Amino acid sequence: MVLKRILSGIALGWTRFVKRTSSSELVIVGFLSLTAVIVISAYMVDAFEDLKFHRLSSAEHLKRAQDACGMSAGKFTKDCILPSEGERQLLEIPKSAKEWETASKILIRDQEVSLKEAMRENAAQAQTLSLAQMQKNIHGQAKDDFICATSKQEKPIMSFDQGRFWWTDDGRCATQLQKIRDADAEHSSYLSTTIRVDTDMDSFWLPAEERTCQTYPDNEGKVAVVACNETGSHRDHNIPVKFWGGVNRGTMSNWKCRREKDLLRDEFECRALN
Repeated sequence: MVLKRILSGIALGWTRFVKRTSSSELVIVGFLSLTAVIVISAYMVDAFEDLKFHRLSSAEHLKRAQDACGMSAGKFTKDCILPSEGERQLLEIPKSAKEWETASKILIRDQEVSLKEAMRENAAQAQTLSLAQMQKNIHGQAKDDFICATSKQEKPIMSFDQGRFWWTDDGRCATQLQKIRDADAEHSSYLSTTIRVDTDMDSFWLPAEERTCQTYPDNEGKVAVVACNETGSHRDHNIPVKFWGGVNRGTMSNWKCRREKDLLRDEFECRALN
C-alpha cells in the first residue's frame, strides 16, 4: 500500500513537471538524466569489478597473471604480453601465500626484461646522438676532439665520444698516425736500432746495393719481417738488421735498405721513408 502511494506520488509529480516544462527544457533534462545514469552505472560496474578482484584467491591471481603474460604454469615466455595487468595480479598475492614464490620469480624476471629493454633504448638513443655528432664533424659543422684506434680488421677508426662509439676513419686518424710515424722516424733517424728479423736480404746483394723494402709488424707492433723482393720468400733468412727510424710502428712501412760492406763489416741497414 505504501509503495503504491509512493509510485502514485512520483507519477503525479512527473505529470505536473511535464505540463509546466517546455519541450526544449525536457530535452536538456532528459540528456542530463541519461548522462547521470551512464556515469552511475559505470561507477557501479567498476566498484563491482574491484570488489571481485580483491576477493580472488592467490591461485586465481597467479593464474590470471600467467594468462596475461601468455605463459602456462611453470613456463616463461620471452616477453610478457600484458605486463601491467600481470604485475597488477601478482602484487595482490600476499607474501605468506604459497603462490608467492612463483609470483616473485615472474616479477623479478619481468623487471629484468624491462630494465634490459630500457638499456637497449638508451643505447640506441646514445648511438643515434653519436652518429649525428660524427656526421657534423665530417661535414665540417663541428670540430670536436677525437681519438683514434685500430679495428679488428686492422683499419683505422675514430670516436668523438671518448670511445663509446667508433666509426670508420674519414682520413683524420690516418693523417694523425702518419704524423706520429714521421715524427718518430725523424727522432729515431739520429739513433739506430738493431733487431733480428725474417728477411729475403742475403749475400747476393752487391756491396752498396740499395732497394725499397717493406716491413711488417709482429703481434706487439714491432718490425718482424723485411721484404725487398716481391716474388721471393720473405722468410728465407733470420738476420740482424740495423734500422734508422722507429721500429714500433704497428703497421706496414716503407724503408730504403742497403748492404754496407767493407773490410770491417758486412751488414744491412734500413732507413725509414714514412
